[in-house]
Amino acid sequence: MSRLGADPDALRDLGTRLRLAARSMDDVAAGLDRRIRTAGWHGADADRFGADWQRAHRPSLLRVADQLRDTSRHLDRQAEDQVRASADVVSSPAWSDAPPALRGAAGMTLDAHLGKLREEGRLPAGV
Repeated sequence: MSRLGADPDALRDLGTRLRLAARSMDDVAAGLDRRIRTAGWHGADADRFGADWQRAHRPSLLRVADQLRDTSRHLDRQAEDQVRASADVVSSPAWSDAPPALRGAAGMTLDAHLGKLREEGRLPAGV
């Protein structure tokens, strides 16, 4: 079924999960830093691994965490945009006879029906 827009609650939930994953990655990076420094591993291999960790692996992990945070902020903005767009649609005079508490659901129901008609090729031109 075709659907326009997004479920703001689902977007916010995904954003929260991405923020939690980013924090977990930060914790992993910090934990590995501590373990690498205190592992009691000495010599050329240890030095090489420690340098690789600091130069490449740790920054890569932290970049992914930052990208997850950026995406979560984007999802939060998208959720707010969806709420505003939906409010604009259901606050029009066409919805004045619908109880305010039901206007959002009515708008989503209409959107679903229009999507189904569009999908089946039965949506009248100009709608």
